[in-house]
Amino acid sequence: MTSNLLNYCVSCRRETKHSILFTKEESSSRDEDFHWSTEYQIIECNGCSSIQFREIYSHEEMVNYDEEGNEYSYNSIKCHPPYLLDHNLISNYYYIPERIRTVYLETIETFKSKSFLLAGVGFRAIIEAICIEEGIKGGNLEQKISNLLKKKLITEKESNRLHSIRFLGNDSIHDMVVPSDKKLYIVLGIVEHLLKNLYLIDKEAKSELDTIIDNYKDFIELVWFKVTSLKVGDEKTLKEILEKNTRRIDTANLLLFSQNLIQDINSNKITWLSIGQLKPIGSNPTNIQHFVKT
Repeated sequence: MTSNLLNYCVSCRRETKHSILFTKEESSSRDEDFHWSTEYQIIECNGCSSIQFREIYSHEEMVNYDEEGNEYSYNSIKCHPPYLLDHNLISNYYYIPERIRTVYLETIETFKSKSFLLAGVGFRAIIEAICIEEGIKGGNLEQKISNLLKKKLITEKESNRLHSIRFLGNDSIHDMVVPSDKKLYIVLGIVEHLLKNLYLIDKEAKSELDTIIDNYKDFIELVWFKVTSLKVGDEKTLKEILEKNTRRIDTANLLLFSQNLIQDINSNKITWLSIGQLKPIGSNPTNIQHFVKT
């Protein structure tokens, strides 16, 4: 077993020393006109022990010249599974809507395989998929990006960045211009930042932080969660149930949501609460609606 081979490790996300666990070589015979060789290796990272398959190919015409004009040979090296340098998929990417997630994952695989032309098309397609998911209309992608901005789903800076991706994708589709890997890495960062902003950050924040509640669905989830800690028969006002979570809902929405809650209880859509008494609290003469855990 040979050790101390330097190779990029996907798990360590840097170049590390590897050991060659197995190797096999194929080459042209001496009497052939064109000479080539391929070496197949199974290698193991000496740090994290992850395994890769490595293919090293060369032929007699694979030569280059240094700055002084001296000739030297070079090899073509491929590793499996393919990878992008210093990159991991977005954490919790499964929360991204399915049609967008599919295009995102397939574009990443295309980029890994060094199919740069198709990767450029793929990144453009991700923007199209976002527009479909969000119901954004427009005669072309330029108009759709502008409408994303009008709906305040993106900022003006993000809009400008998306137009850059549109240009790159259009060049790939219409003019068969192959983008460089450097450009694609920049585009990848822009796209992943957008996907996080649209579909992941709020979901992660809701699980860890007290975020603003501005829709009835999230309101009901919060009320249900707080009611689970009460005893059957406990009678409380909505503010007493929510406690300090009341600060997460503005006054107008709190009034609207409480009215919807009463309607859902009366129509038996919600059965874990019933309508309690309408009575004042303490010295406040105003009657306040109470609710009872059932």
